[in-house]
Amino acid sequence: MKYLLFPVLAVSALLSGFPAGAEMLVEAEMPAAAPVQREGWLEVADAVEVANIQSLAGAADPLTTPMGLCEQRGCTAFAFQRLGEEEGEQLRGLFAQSRNAEDERLSIGRAIALLERFMGARNGTWRDRAANEREGEDEPGQLDCIAESINTRTYLDRLALAGLMRFHVRGDFIHRYTVVLQHVALEIVPIDGQRRFAVDSWVGANGEEPEIVPYDQWRWEWGV
Repeated sequence: MKYLLFPVLAVSALLSGFPAGAEMLVEAEMPAAAPVQREGWLEVADAVEVANIQSLAGAADPLTTPMGLCEQRGCTAFAFQRLGEEEGEQLRGLFAQSRNAEDERLSIGRAIALLERFMGARNGTWRDRAANEREGEDEPGQLDCIAESINTRTYLDRLALAGLMRFHVRGDFIHRYTVVLQHVALEIVPIDGQRRFAVDSWVGANGEEPEIVPYDQWRWEWGV
């Protein structure tokens, strides 16, 4: 397997010639001593999004086209992984009985959990513990809310492009704060536009369903 190492913030520039569907693992690292700041992590998120858009160019199936995913806290390590055809079909099966927005939110939660299990077995994030659990925090494959939210955005984009999200659109990053800390998740919006929902994968360990709750409820929860 060929590895390419480069700073995350240069993803968009260096992947301009990245071939669609290429079977390669692209790992990107930033200096471990430089924590991602509030402004900086959004640049990282943008770079990951650009890399995924370029990977999708000319792709026949969004679910089995290589996905660029964060592998460490702050998305300081980033790599492409590919689902198999059978795994893609399992994901489609989760949405087969979704009749309305409420059903679809359940399917979205199950799909994200399944994607975490599939990808965690490939990139080591199967070790990821719930929230900011201190035990094992130095183990490889631990994700914080930034990495979780960026990955959630990637997963939701692929589910939407595959035509599986019929009752929601993917929203943007959402935030809540304590006195000194910030917590990040992602938002989905029903197509009727009546209520926004938070999708928070950080609260559980790898492969556990994310919290999907109304934004107003999530916003006033204290944990970060």
